[in-house]
Amino acid sequence: AGLAALLALESGSRNGDIAACAFLVVSVATYTSGLPFVVGVAISVLIRPDRRRRAWVFLVPLLLYAATWLGSLSTAGEGNATLANVFLIPNWSAESLATVMAALSGLGFDFVGGGPFPSIEVGFGRVLAAVAVVALALRIRRGNVPASTWAFIGMALTWWTLGALAFGFARAPDSVRYVYLGSVTVMLVAASSVAPIRFSKLGLAALFAAAAFSLTTNLALLRDG
Repeated sequence: AGLAALLALESGSRNGDIAACAFLVVSVATYTSGLPFVVGVAISVLIRPDRRRRAWVFLVPLLLYAATWLGSLSTAGEGNATLANVFLIPNWSAESLATVMAALSGLGFDFVGGGPFPSIEVGFGRVLAAVAVVALALRIRRGNVPASTWAFIGMALTWWTLGALAFGFARAPDSVRYVYLGSVTVMLVAASSVAPIRFSKLGLAALFAAAAFSLTTNLALLRDG
């Protein structure tokens, strides 16, 4: 639903805005992972000249989520966010990016294991994460960064901030439960940052080979999970 909201917003029409708002409402009503998409839509709207006229697109779902969250405080349990964890956001973000890179590359299988929950080995991921950050920094330095890239960066940072605040038992940055949305946001940032690529036959073969390599490890993780 969050991805659908981003697509609907691209039309720039009244019907598109209504659809985006409705999809965001569904997204945040389903799970907290809808909040990064609200942030992404908010950034996309706020950087445009007609921001005031279209602010309702993200304010409506945000206010509805806030009302639901305030209403749930009386029944809050151990699984809720802890404000003191704000100091963990930088470390969590770095480890989460490393986990995502390890998962996407297929180099994240944990041969040691030992825990009750499946996890990803982030050794290779840290190297790939550092390369990704440097590449993004160089791209930003070149200028003329698409507006969507800033929105997707905001989504990734929001997701990792929420993860850090909720840190606790079975809630670590290398937990597989956080990999999917982290991978979605990282791929969105990457896709929006590079120019369109026209693959040759050899390039397509290399792309599919890399995808197959990644899938084999992730299928092993899926089996163990």
